Amino acid sequence: MLERKPRRKISVTKMAYSPFYFIGQAFKNIWRNVGMSIASVLILMACLLVTGAFYSVERNINYNLEGLGGLNKILVYINEECTEDQIRKIKEEAENCKGALEVTLITKEEALKDEKDKMGEEFSDIFEWLEEGENPYRASLEIEYETDSDVAALEKALKNIDGVDKIVSRSDTAEKVEQIKDVVSKVFLGMMVLLFTVSVFVIITSIRLALSARKKEIVVMRYVGATGFFITVPFLLEGALLGLAASLAAFGVQYYIYGAVFSGVSENFLGLLNLLPASALSGTLFKSFLAIGLVTGLLGSTVSLAKYLNK
Repeated sequence: MLERKPRRKISVTKMAYSPFYFIGQAFKNIWRNVGMSIASVLILMACLLVTGAFYSVERNINYNLEGLGGLNKILVYINEECTEDQIRKIKEEAENCKGALEVTLITKEEALKDEKDKMGEEFSDIFEWLEEGENPYRASLEIEYETDSDVAALEKALKNIDGVDKIVSRSDTAEKVEQIKDVVSKVFLGMMVLLFTVSVFVIITSIRLALSARKKEIVVMRYVGATGFFITVPFLLEGALLGLAASLAAFGVQYYIYGAVFSGVSENFLGLLNLLPASALSGTLFKSFLAIGLVTGLLGSTVSLAKYLNK
């Protein structure tokens, strides 16, 4: 009588931790549900593009405000007939005014040079003529204050100083800019929450379809001893790959659009509106896009797997 050989137990653990197996299964899942996968990538792309657009707008607003010297400053123009000693005295009185953080004296020569630098080489002949003749610019004080509540009292105190001709304040503009920035931030947050919610939901649906398509296969794998780790890793990688694809695509589109806008503004606004070069934003945007894409993809996968494996 022939002796029956013992049945060899099938084990999946020998190949369980091969990274190539996990990556291959993740790509297979994406291909099986290519429609939902594309939808996931496109929606997450839209979310990232909105994020990048608002980030770029905010950075450029701050950049242009810095170019203007900031809005939390008051310019005090001094009477042309004041001597250097009188100008120094006016500066000392301004420094003693309540609410004044820092007072900077801008001489007539410095004012002329600053204006020449702003206008560029095109108008250099005019400024050379002014430098040789009588300087039309006046000495002034640039006074920085801390809060808008200090402006009214500070302006009143400055007007009472002998030798002060004119006071220019940007407090109204600063307040309007802050209001606009608040509105932009609120719209940005609302759009972010909406788009991230939709992105996570679509990725959850995509992973669930992949789980459903492999339901029988997963049951067999469990029967022969596959661990939860072995089963879930391909689906986690699927979500991560979808997030990574959306991140890279969004960054490429964002970089191209920003470059086109930068070129258009540089050519048509003649230096009145300045934009940061794309290289100044690309590093932060790339890292942020990668982080957001991967977290969103993994979150969608985790939610789907948690509900499925708990059944």
